[in-house]
Amino acid sequence: QLNNGNGTFSEIAQLAGVSHTDWSWATFFIDADHDGWRDLFVANGQMKDVRNKDFEINRSRMLASRDTTADLHAILFEIAQMAPTKKIKNYFYRNNRDLTFTNVTDAWGFSDETWTQGAAYGDLDNDGDLDVIIHNTNDPVMIYASQINDLKINNYLTVLVEGPGKNTKGINAKVTVSCEDLTQVGEITPVRGYMSSVQPMAHFGLGSCEMVEEVTVEWPDGYALTMHNVPANQTVVVRHTDAQKKVKSPDPVVTVFEEITNPEPISYPENAYDDYVREVLLPYKLSTLGPVAAKADVNGDALDDLYLGGSAGNPGTLYLQREDGAFIKFHTRSFIQDAVYEDGCATFFDTDQDRDLDLYVCSGGNEFDLNTDLYQDRLYLNDGAGNYTRSDALPQIGASTSVAVPMDFNEDGDMDLFVGARQIPGRYGQIPRSLLLRNVNGRYEDIGAAALPDEGLLGMVTDAVWLQAPGAQSQLVIAGEWMRIRMFQWVEGKFEEYSMPGLERSEGMWNRIIAVDIDVDGDLDLIAGNCGKNLKYSAESDKPFKMLVNDFDGNGSNDVYLGYYDKQDGQCYPVRGRECSSQQMPFVKAKFASYSDFAQATINEILEGRMEGSQELNARTFASGIFENVDGEFHFRPFRSEAQIAPVFGIVLHDFNADHKPDIFLAGNYYNREVETTRSDAGIGNLLLSKEGLDFDYVHPSKSGVIASKDVRNVLLLKRKSDFVLAVANNNSDMQLYRVVVNEGNNSIQ
Repeated sequence: QLNNGNGTFSEIAQLAGVSHTDWSWATFFIDADHDGWRDLFVANGQMKDVRNKDFEINRSRMLASRDTTADLHAILFEIAQMAPTKKIKNYFYRNNRDLTFTNVTDAWGFSDETWTQGAAYGDLDNDGDLDVIIHNTNDPVMIYASQINDLKINNYLTVLVEGPGKNTKGINAKVTVSCEDLTQVGEITPVRGYMSSVQPMAHFGLGSCEMVEEVTVEWPDGYALTMHNVPANQTVVVRHTDAQKKVKSPDPVVTVFEEITNPEPISYPENAYDDYVREVLLPYKLSTLGPVAAKADVNGDALDDLYLGGSAGNPGTLYLQREDGAFIKFHTRSFIQDAVYEDGCATFFDTDQDRDLDLYVCSGGNEFDLNTDLYQDRLYLNDGAGNYTRSDALPQIGASTSVAVPMDFNEDGDMDLFVGARQIPGRYGQIPRSLLLRNVNGRYEDIGAAALPDEGLLGMVTDAVWLQAPGAQSQLVIAGEWMRIRMFQWVEGKFEEYSMPGLERSEGMWNRIIAVDIDVDGDLDLIAGNCGKNLKYSAESDKPFKMLVNDFDGNGSNDVYLGYYDKQDGQCYPVRGRECSSQQMPFVKAKFASYSDFAQATINEILEGRMEGSQELNARTFASGIFENVDGEFHFRPFRSEAQIAPVFGIVLHDFNADHKPDIFLAGNYYNREVETTRSDAGIGNLLLSKEGLDFDYVHPSKSGVIASKDVRNVLLLKRKSDFVLAVANNNSDMQLYRVVVNEGNNSIQ
C-alpha cells in the first residue's frame, strides 16, 4: 500500500512485482543491502494446502460418501492427510527505487524451502547490519547472518531511542534522517507480521553517504531532538530526557489545485447490466465505459460549458456556466427524449457553418443486441443559445462507437467526420467497422468501406486525433485496445496508411491519445494513455499479452481467451482459471479432470484442435507515455512508475505552474474488471510539471491537491471568467471540480 500523503493509500503490489508470494505470513521492510532503500522480506508456507481446488473436490466427495455421525474425528483426520503438502521458499525482494522490486531470493541466500510463519530481524552480532530469523513448522528455527558490512560497499546508521517513563525502548517514536538529498523515516514499532517482534531500533542504509546531515527523533508526546552532522557506521542512542517540547506550527500547504463545490451535483448514474451473462470471459465490463464529457462555449458568452454523457436510461446533460463560475443544468428536450441510448463519445463542432457549436454523440456501450437502433449515433444542432435539436443528417449506424473526429479531409470547406468503432456487442475481440462520414450539402454519407483501409476494419478503436502540423500534410491517428497506434493520410480520394517508424510494435490497451509538441521542437508528439502496469499480467514486445477469439466450443457464441507468457518457461498460459473457462467453454472441464492438470496446460494445449479460424490479438505494452517525434520517427518514453499504477482515461495539457511550459495531468481507474482480476482503483491523479524537453517533475499527491480516486473516465480543463477548473468525470458518481491555483509558489512544487 503506497501512502499518498493525503489520507489515502494506493494498492500497488502488482506494479511492484510482489503480489504473488503464495501463502504468506510475516512481512517486513529492511534495507538489507544498505543502499538507502528498504527491501521486502515475505515469509511463506502452509503445511497443508487446504485451499487446493482438487482437495476441496475430494473432501466434498469423502464427506458425502461417509457417515460423519460414526467417527467424525477420524474422518477429519483422514481428510487432513489428503491435503497436498509442499515446502516453498520465502521471498526477498530488492527495492529498485522506482516503486518496483526484483526477486533476489536465491541471490541473497534464501533458497531453503520451508513452512515459515514467523520472521524477525535484528543485529544479532552487533556488526551494524540486519540478520534475519525465521520460525518454521516441523523444522528448527533458522538464522540468516547478513554479510553486507563485511563487503564494505555501503554505509549505515542505527538509532536506539529511549522514551519517557516505562517506555524504555522508545516505542512509537519517529526517526528521520537526511543525507545527500535522500530523506528516510523509520518508526520504532517492533511488532511485525505473524506472532513476530523485531529489535526495537531504527536502522538506515546510507549508500555512499558518510556523514548524516540531520537526525530527528520525535516522541508521541510531542518532544523532539535533532542532531546534526552525525558520522555514519555507528549506533547512536537518543534519550527523551535530552529532548524539548516541540512547538508545532502548521507548515503552509501550497497546492496546485483546490477542490471546489458546484451548487448542484454533476452526477453520472450507471445503469445495471451484467456483461458476463453473455460473455463470461470478458476482461472487463464494456457497459461501464462512461461518462463521456466534452466542453465548448455553446451560447456565445465566452465561458466553457459542459456536456456530460448519459448511460442507458439516463440522459446526457448540458451544464451552462454562469458568470460566477457555477455550472447549472440546462434541460434539453432532445437529450431527455434520447435517454435510452448509452453515450460513447461527445464532440462539439460546427457542422452547418452557422458559427455556433453543434454536438455529435456516439452511441456506445454493450447492453443492447447487435444491429438495433440503439447504436445509432446522434447529431444535435445548436440554435446559438445552447438549445439543441436532433438532426436527421446521419446515415444508419449500427456499431458501438467511441470517438468522432471532425475534419475536412477532402478540403471542400465543410466538416467531415471519422467515427471510430470500439467493439461489436456480444462479440468482443471481433473487429468492428469504423466509419468515414463525408459531408454532402449538410448531410453525411458513410464512405468508410471504400475510403478507409481494410474497408474500415481498423481495430477496436477507442480514440483518434486529426494532426494538422504547420507545413505538413494532415494525418489521422487512431488508437485502441489490442491494436497498435496507426496513422493515415488522405491520398487521391481515400485514406492510406502512413508507416511512421516507431509505431510498428506499439500494440497496447490504449484509452486516450492526444497530439502536441510537448518538447517544443517544432513537430507533433503523441501522449497516449494505456491500461497501466499495476495488473496481475504483463505485456512485453516479445512476450505480449494475448487474446484468442473464436467459437471454440462450436455452440454459436463468441469466445475470448486471454493468455500471458510465463517468465520462467516462456510458455503462454490462460489468464482465466478452470472454473471460469469451463463456464464459457464446457469442453475444458471434460478435457481436464483436475485443476492440477489444467494449471500445467498451455493455452495451445487447452485449445488444441479448436484453433482453426481463430483470430489472435496482442498487447505489447501496458505503459502510458509519450511517443516523441524525432526527425520523423517516434520513440516511446514511458511515464515514471507513479503514472503506471492505474489506467489513463483523462489527459489534460496546461501550464499549471505558470512557468510558460506545458504540463501534464493524468487520471483514470477501472473498477469493473472480471472476477479473477482485482479492480484498477489505485489511481489518484498524476501531475507532471515540465522541465526541459521530455523531463518532468512528479508532483507528490500531497502537494497537487487532487484526489482523483474514484472510477475516473475523463478529465477536462474548463475556462472560467478569471481562472481554470479541472473537471474529473467519474463513473457512477459525482464529478469532482478543482480550481487551478495559479501563484508564484507553484513553480517550486515537486
